[in-house]
Order: sequence, then C-alpha cells, then structure tokens
Amino acid sequence: MGEDWRRTTADRRYTVEYAPLGVIVRGAVPLNEVGTMLGQLAYEGYEVVDALLADRLGATFVLATRENSAAWRRQLGIGGEDG
Repeated sequence: MGEDWRRTTADRRYTVEYAPLGVIVRGAVPLNEVGTMLGQLAYEGYEVVDALLADRLGATFVLATRENSAAWRRQLGIGGEDG
C-alpha cells in the first residue's frame, strides 16, 4: 500500500493516512482531485468509501476493503450494514 502523504494548496489542505485497516482522508479535498485520488486507491485494492467510519473517525472519507471495513466497524462498535 502507499505511504501517508499530505497535499497543501493556497486555500485547501487535506491529509491521506494509510491506517492498518484502510485509508483515512481528512480536510477539504478539491473536487478536481477526488476522482484521481479514488481511482488510485481503487487500483491499490480499496473497495468501499465508508461514511459511518468517516463520521466516527472525524474524517472526510474512509476507504477500505469490504472485509476490513466490517472489521474496523466491529473494533469501533459501529452498527449498520457492512461496507
């Protein structure tokens, strides 16, 4: 998987953190970069954007495999459908 990285522009800043069970994106991601970012992460094997995990972790969005999304939810005690 990739390494943590940070992208800064004049008026926006966001971070991408590779955690053990998925990827945590925080901050304002420019719309013209979202597609590229999601495409790269899909290529790396991530399958879902999990809004429940993002909410719990205070993130803009969280990506994971379906299996890791479910495991992460169990670890955090989050109900709802599996990613």
